[in-house]
Amino acid sequence: MKLDLGAFSNEPSNETRGRRKREQDAVRIDAAIKTALDELADDEERLSAFLRLLACVRKLTPLLKPTPGHGRAGWVAPVFLINRLKNLAARQSHWIRPCETWRSDGSNLRPAFR
Repeated sequence: MKLDLGAFSNEPSNETRGRRKREQDAVRIDAAIKTALDELADDEERLSAFLRLLACVRKLTPLLKPTPGHGRAGWVAPVFLINRLKNLAARQSHWIRPCETWRSDGSNLRPAFR
């Protein structure tokens, strides 16, 4: 039988650290969404468009979830997207068709967003 020295350590495991980081990233993403909602609270039309966009992105892609690895914090790409969605909501009068009909291949953030 082999002795597991990690069982006697007070250091958190890699799995625990990873889970904690994902949770912290998710909190940061949620905070960015709340900030955007607060900023749009006075403009009902833009707020409605932003909520529609959020719903579509959440339904069709994993782009608003923390992204593991890639050499940066897992919240960076989703927060970037939230800011772009906020800008896009301001231009809803220029949409060619409803956002509910848009489709993505779920690949890299920038091409998928375009």
